[in-house]
Amino acid sequence: MKKTIITLLITSIILSGTACKSKTYNTKESTKITGATEATQSEIEPLEDPSPSTPLPTPVPKIERLMNTSSTKNQYDIKMKLNDTDHSVDVIQDLTYINDNGQALSEIYFNLIPNYFDRSGGKVTMNKITVNGQECTLNQVEGTVYSLTLPSSLEKDGTAKIHMEYTVNVPNLKNRFGYTDNTYNLGNMIVTPAQFENGKWLVEPYVDLGDAFYTKISDFNVSVEVPDGFRVASSGTLNNDGVYVAKDVRDFALSIIKDCQILSDTIMNVNVNVFYLQENAAAASHVMEIAKKSLAFYSEKLGGYPYDTLNLVLSPQAGGIGGMEYPGLVMISAGEATDDAFDLYYDRITLEELKEKIQKQDHASGDSEPADTHETITDDDIRRNTLFEVTQLSRNVTHEIAHQWFYGIVGNDEIRYHWIDEGMCRFMEGYFMDAMDIDDVNYPLFERNKNVDETVYAEYNHQVENPMPVDLNLSLYDYISKNEDETYYDIYDKGAAMIYHMYSDLGPETFARALKDYVQTFAFSEVTPEAFQLFWKEYGDFEELFTVYLHHFE
Repeated sequence: MKKTIITLLITSIILSGTACKSKTYNTKESTKITGATEATQSEIEPLEDPSPSTPLPTPVPKIERLMNTSSTKNQYDIKMKLNDTDHSVDVIQDLTYINDNGQALSEIYFNLIPNYFDRSGGKVTMNKITVNGQECTLNQVEGTVYSLTLPSSLEKDGTAKIHMEYTVNVPNLKNRFGYTDNTYNLGNMIVTPAQFENGKWLVEPYVDLGDAFYTKISDFNVSVEVPDGFRVASSGTLNNDGVYVAKDVRDFALSIIKDCQILSDTIMNVNVNVFYLQENAAAASHVMEIAKKSLAFYSEKLGGYPYDTLNLVLSPQAGGIGGMEYPGLVMISAGEATDDAFDLYYDRITLEELKEKIQKQDHASGDSEPADTHETITDDDIRRNTLFEVTQLSRNVTHEIAHQWFYGIVGNDEIRYHWIDEGMCRFMEGYFMDAMDIDDVNYPLFERNKNVDETVYAEYNHQVENPMPVDLNLSLYDYISKNEDETYYDIYDKGAAMIYHMYSDLGPETFARALKDYVQTFAFSEVTPEAFQLFWKEYGDFEELFTVYLHHFE
């Protein structure tokens, strides 16, 4: 009912911009670890109307692998078929697995993430597995981790042809993996090998906190068959043979949407597509503008976006979820933002016209409230909360696009070392918002980073009576076992504050050179906390900084 729009503009305060889930704040509250105060804003200046196209910047060279290591990449050749009647996907998958683990293997571990959702109807039913033509079976190791015993030893640098035929049941969930009335989000649906480190397989079962993923760079060729009326948004680029080709990516994900619209544009030689339902048309236009600006900014600061396509899908997500990133594909929650909110934000409608419009719609629907219900609500209250909704969406979009570089290109174990990508992406939000001079209804993220950094040091020096330290060394499993799920989300701000400290110490120019060097150094590989620290110590004296942030709790 349209009446909820006024309620939204007045009361909806959901601070987002995280990769998976955002924390809920009131505009008069600070984060748990900053103690920052509410910003004052007498006048709210909206962003430029997104209808004109962003001027096309000069393309920059795309990030490339430092060495020709294509022979060591796994390759997936996959055929999928969506069954809308029983909400399942049939998969025929051929994986060319290359043993670059430095020793012979007698087994390979795999992650079957859909099995985590068995209580909601999610499941992988494995119908057939062969390795080099010989039939094999999977055996559960722990949670969503399964082992595949090989029919013969796979020697170092050897290749195994692994054929799988399986059916994935998709749960009825608003999730990165789940379906609703119009949309199938199929994130992390594909059965993929686990990581092998220090002479053993990593057993890292999926958990529903943060992004419990860690995969290696591979190549994908995927064909997708869908019923009439559905359209596919995926990682990779569709070729003339009807195959989605995604090279040098950690994951292949897709959203399949019924009766959707597509908004398309090109920037930096990248095809940008926004998939949306008609009720999100205004949000789609805004998402497109922020996406183009983000691609241009990050390509300049981090190195050119390495893929030909970036797809963004306005898709349902559970409460508090701002979005989810995959290579070449971003799922964005449009939240409750409405066309009316965007019209007000961009001055396409006055506040009085909006109120009158809503009153007429409420009256026509027979749904009205007493006339004095909103007497205490000021025009500035409504405008302020409108700004909050739109800038929230801006932050979600630019954060998820930053993930194309951080975890997508520069990888890390998101289960054990989640701060490496999440902290950097939260910092990049502020970096982008500051450069674009985009208003933030609370206060600028750079100011937030500064306040968090000061608070972290105060806690370290025992200058805070009731400290609430956030230990960046904890894994996702640690947060769950400690029953501190919500505290986990403070790692975004704390990780960003550490990066901001380096930015402040080095100065904008030196930091920009170091940041681009960091991306190129670790492009298409993985970063550990040790490698992270060694790199940045080459640019500045950060011994104390890393002690405060990373070794304080050891």
